[in-house]
Amino acid sequence: MSAEPRYELRWTFAADADLYHGGKLLSGVAELARRGVVRVEVRADAGPPPEPGVRRAARWDVLERASGRRLRLALDLTDAAARLDPLGARECDVYLKRSFVRADLTALAPRGARCVFLPLGLNHACLTPGARGLLAGAALRRAVSTLRAGRGAAAAARGFAADLRLLAGLPPPEAFENFAPDDRADKVLFQTRVWAPEPSTDDLPALNRERAELVRALRAAFPEAFVGGVMADAFSSEHFPDVVTSRSLHRAAYAALSRRASIGVYSRGIHHSLAFKLSEYLASGLCIVSSPLPHELPEPLVPGRHFLEYRTPAECVAAVRHLRERPEEAARMRQANLDYYRTNLAPAAAALSALERSFRAARG
Repeated sequence: MSAEPRYELRWTFAADADLYHGGKLLSGVAELARRGVVRVEVRADAGPPPEPGVRRAARWDVLERASGRRLRLALDLTDAAARLDPLGARECDVYLKRSFVRADLTALAPRGARCVFLPLGLNHACLTPGARGLLAGAALRRAVSTLRAGRGAAAAARGFAADLRLLAGLPPPEAFENFAPDDRADKVLFQTRVWAPEPSTDDLPALNRERAELVRALRAAFPEAFVGGVMADAFSSEHFPDVVTSRSLHRAAYAALSRRASIGVYSRGIHHSLAFKLSEYLASGLCIVSSPLPHELPEPLVPGRHFLEYRTPAECVAAVRHLRERPEEAARMRQANLDYYRTNLAPAAAALSALERSFRAARG
């Protein structure tokens, strides 16, 4: 353990921040604090109301002790590539975005913004025991800041209760991790959902059709091995009854199956985001068959090494069959994906990467 931390980090959650998306990075920061790499403080700030359709990025104010340099980092964990927090972009030195498409950022950057834009990388929902206290503290501080902003006791209480439910429900990272690549069942996993009509930057009917067609193709091609389908709700049961799974897998059961399956099928996330499913598959060391990945990552996922790419349901079926018929190639892909997860996506690795890359870019 370091005698003195390398970084002093103050994490400020906005009143409208989505703690669900922040659980993994908070877990990473807590682990780095346990190792003595950082000293961390968590705050909540009501701040000015965001613009319509904008969710404010989390804020890291960081001191690098060796150089004495301070940086303000904005962490944008939202799905949509074509949305930005203008205040974060104007006020921060580095803006790290999960759904990172450089052309979108060039068009969206507000006038006067001098921040460096960096990809934040893949994310999924998890929380370590060491981070639960930090998250509970953030939830309490956020409720207090909501009261101080004059938004009412009822709103503060509702938000605090929702945060506590989240705190109770987030799984630990090891729920998805499987570092024994041969401990597998011969299962092809694809569980997804469809979306009822709502205002969106995405074409939801097209997204729903893509997912339903994939389920049909996989179920027909691999009737004994395929597991998953569309999760049951009122909308899916009415509009896509033939692809609704008879046993929706939630949280612990889904994570357990992901750890044991051999191949995971990935389709694009809503708003063309990189969905949590992809990060979960990597944590589980699955072979991955994926639609194209248009986003920039800190460390690229390489077609042929980390995943096989498809563009149609027929191509997806062919790629799955290819891996099932070539166990040595599949074993190499599983190992490559476990290595990628350990190096880039495990909570502490992801948090440290965000810090180190930010200071390198700012010096740049």
